[in-house]
Amino acid sequence: MKVFIFLLLNVFYLHALSPTDLVGNWYAVTQSGNNGTETIEKEYLNLRVDHTFSIVLLVSVQKDDAYVKDLHIEASGIWKNRDNILVVVIKKIEVPYAKKVHLISQKSLENLSNYFKDKFHQEPIRISIVKNATTHTVTLVSENLRETVYNR
Repeated sequence: MKVFIFLLLNVFYLHALSPTDLVGNWYAVTQSGNNGTETIEKEYLNLRVDHTFSIVLLVSVQKDDAYVKDLHIEASGIWKNRDNILVVVIKKIEVPYAKKVHLISQKSLENLSNYFKDKFHQEPIRISIVKNATTHTVTLVSENLRETVYNR
């Protein structure tokens, strides 16, 4: 069913994109909360002309006085687009590190970094539909129907 909906979205948003439409630096910010824990994810995506890319994910988590600021996770690999489909293949993931940590145990920090690092390990090949693209924004819909809006 998920594949059917994904293909259906593809049909509705058919417009051919050239690779030059996607080349450049993009960023997206996601903010969420759960049981008093606030999480901010900043994703910086750099699609290069030679079809290589890098993603830098900065994660900040805060609960009461305890926080982690800018947990830095970086991945790189290759990308390709055809019509309005973007395929990203992650080949390398850098060891995470945090900019600031306050009242967080080493074990909790390791668990947090492994959780976000595993997002790249679990989905090394990402296929997305380009739902909308302008010179300043691009909207991607992933296979699990998660929509992300990137800005330049």
